Amino acid sequence: MSSAWSRAAALSGVILVLAMVACETLTAPDTPANQRYGYVGSSILLHWGYSDGAESYTIYHGGPGCHLSAGQPVSCTELVSDVWDISYTHDSPGADDRDYWIVACNERGCSEIDTANPARRLPGAPDNVRVVQDGLSLKLTWDPVREATRYKVYHNDGRAFCSSGDGTPYCSELDGSVAGTSYAVDPPAPGAPYGYKVVGRTSEALTVDWGEGDNSHYFWVRACGDTGCSPIVDELAVSLEVPTRFYKIYRIPKDGTEKDEVIEYTPEDFSPDPSRYVDRGLRPNAVYYYRVAACNDNGCSIDDDLARRRVAEGAAAGLTESDGPVDAPSAPALQGKKIEISGGGDNATVTWDSMEGATYYELWKGSDPSRTFELAGEISAPLEFQSYATPVNRAFFGEYSVTSWKVKACNKAGCSPFSNVVTIR
Repeated sequence: MSSAWSRAAALSGVILVLAMVACETLTAPDTPANQRYGYVGSSILLHWGYSDGAESYTIYHGGPGCHLSAGQPVSCTELVSDVWDISYTHDSPGADDRDYWIVACNERGCSEIDTANPARRLPGAPDNVRVVQDGLSLKLTWDPVREATRYKVYHNDGRAFCSSGDGTPYCSELDGSVAGTSYAVDPPAPGAPYGYKVVGRTSEALTVDWGEGDNSHYFWVRACGDTGCSPIVDELAVSLEVPTRFYKIYRIPKDGTEKDEVIEYTPEDFSPDPSRYVDRGLRPNAVYYYRVAACNDNGCSIDDDLARRRVAEGAAAGLTESDGPVDAPSAPALQGKKIEISGGGDNATVTWDSMEGATYYELWKGSDPSRTFELAGEISAPLEFQSYATPVNRAFFGEYSVTSWKVKACNKAGCSPFSNVVTIR
């Protein structure tokens, strides 16, 4: 009897302890720390620190002395509740909106309003941020901000966004303690060209074409003081495009009988297409690989060693024509398949075998076999290191759009008949 009573008492003690632990964990969260706000144009951006255990946040605004009485705000009003993030934009603040309080809430209740400590106002973002080319450098200038004791400068190349929404930057900080209202930046090398391809050929020359990389540079400036730094506003970014001054074209012959060459190509002002280069003095019936780097006075988009090591990866491959008479090649056999992509926007890919004597291929596309086909692209031989994936086929509601394909093998004598037609549904 005594033993049974002891076990029951022990069990009751365990239940009591578990209940006490549960009560301790299910308490209202603490008041969020680091409450700040700053002006973004005519709006106000508030942000604050995470509060452990918080499931949402409620924001109050009004005059000094804001507090809760029987759960109701006094000397202030509730601006918004059930905010899940740690930032909020007050789009239409009144002229007297200067004091804000944020409380953290969960199912046990909300933290107290810290009446004596409303959100602290941050310095305003600098006005008239400008950037100009200054010799080999870029020079940023901006108007002074009265509350600022220093400034932070941020940069993104090719991407016009920096803010995470709560004031935290997502771009590179160049300097966090600029004392004045100007800053010099050495612009990086240009963006890497893309989509190199051989688009023309003779027995002694290949024409290489590429897409121009993005050479835009975006900058943001934050004013910082005792309360923190002004919010980053992507709409206030200043940008400048730093042009490519010249290109390095890396040519590597396939059979190794010739040396690799790095050709420096500076387009002339009157050039009809600066992103195209005719490489002359080549051997007939020979394969060459190309990579292209964009350069300015501060460097190139890829260095020489890396370009040579990776020349076959994504390089443009070209086969020069024969220097004697040839016959048109035979028609290749075409295969195709649908590539299902999770979430819609399925794609298609088509492949075919290399044909003897072919120096390039014409790929034709149609909506179905009974309709007119259009030339979709010209693909240079050889086909190794090269593939052709069709553009994403999407109908109005996002489903895959049926396509039909056929191909010709070509050289300087002409093209083969069309291959078989492949329809991908």
